[in-house]
Amino acid sequence: MPKAPPDKVIIHRIEFQESERRLLEQVAMAYTVDKASESISQLTTLIVLVFGTSAVISKWDDLEAWYTKKRAEGQLGGMYGNQDPDVYDENAASVVGGIQNLINNILDTLFHPLRL
Repeated sequence: MPKAPPDKVIIHRIEFQESERRLLEQVAMAYTVDKASESISQLTTLIVLVFGTSAVISKWDDLEAWYTKKRAEGQLGGMYGNQDPDVYDENAASVVGGIQNLINNILDTLFHPLRL
């Protein structure tokens, strides 16, 4: 059986007083500021990544020359480099030494990827 059309329409309306309106405006403003700051944060991250990458690319030859020189002098090394395994393990026992080993391994992989 089909539904009968309504014979009257009831409209419910919510009205706020001035204090509630001010509170809603504050909530809306806080939401807007939150979304805007999120967008600014994402944009800033993108800008930093672009400029950081371009800085590394522009100085790549200098960085590789420095790394090759330090490597030849035995001042850099990692698990697969010129460094003594005991020194590597000793460095790995501390946070700073572990970070140094990590950076050395990353640089070694970047500049000498096909070490056979």
